[in-house]
Amino acid sequence: VSQLIGMGADPTQRSRDGSSSADWARRFGHEDIAQTLDAAEEQIKRLSAMENASAQMSQYQIQADPDEVDIQLAQELIHWILTHRAGEMQTRDGGPAGAVLVFLPGWNEISQLR
Repeated sequence: VSQLIGMGADPTQRSRDGSSSADWARRFGHEDIAQTLDAAEEQIKRLSAMENASAQMSQYQIQADPDEVDIQLAQELIHWILTHRAGEMQTRDGGPAGAVLVFLPGWNEISQLR
């Protein structure tokens, strides 16, 4: 199975009933093969997400003005950090273990970010 995947077999394909190749392997008692297929499918999904993110970044860089600070992007990034990573950054007593430091080129940008 690993050789087939290496040669281009697509473990993300589904049968008419929606079953994956891993589902079929499990139905016939091949749990080890199912795990290999699940891992390959997960890796393909991760790679696809990375390619999508790369394409989005390229598109953003084409459209963005390099001489302007993207305040909306800065706000969204800070919000993402606080909502997705703040829990990981707590000290033993439950207080915050750090801060987010943002450098901006001028007072106008600082005022806009508030």
